[in-house]
Amino acid sequence: MDAVDTDTPGEVDTEITFEKAGTWQSIIAAYTLQPGQAEKSFAGFKNAVKSCATFDFPNEDGSVMKFTTKALPAPKLGDESFGIRSAATAEGRKIGLDVTAVRVGDVLAVVIHAAAGTPDSALSATLLTQAVKNLEAAAR
Repeated sequence: MDAVDTDTPGEVDTEITFEKAGTWQSIIAAYTLQPGQAEKSFAGFKNAVKSCATFDFPNEDGSVMKFTTKALPAPKLGDESFGIRSAATAEGRKIGLDVTAVRVGDVLAVVIHAAAGTPDSALSATLLTQAVKNLEAAAR
């Protein structure tokens, strides 16, 4: 994958981090964007992921982790949803990363779930489903 702009245009409305020492971390973020921008950002995310099977992630110590990426089934939520699973090996340990996103109108909800080994896809889906329920309830 060539460089992908990972800055989401818009303010983070909500961000929550869950962590279990040494095993996993999940971050849930919701972004409210200008009218029409969420749909464009979501399409850009999907196209970038579909066009690459690997990417490099530079670490603070100067080393680089090489990730492989594939599509991950996402729950059918909101106006559209999409997910990716990435995996790498660092210092002999496997690292997994699930990123799932849902667009609800002009709001993007994103769940990033990192784990030693393989992330729990059911947990990622549950967190995303609850985030979308909260967004829909707030919109009423």
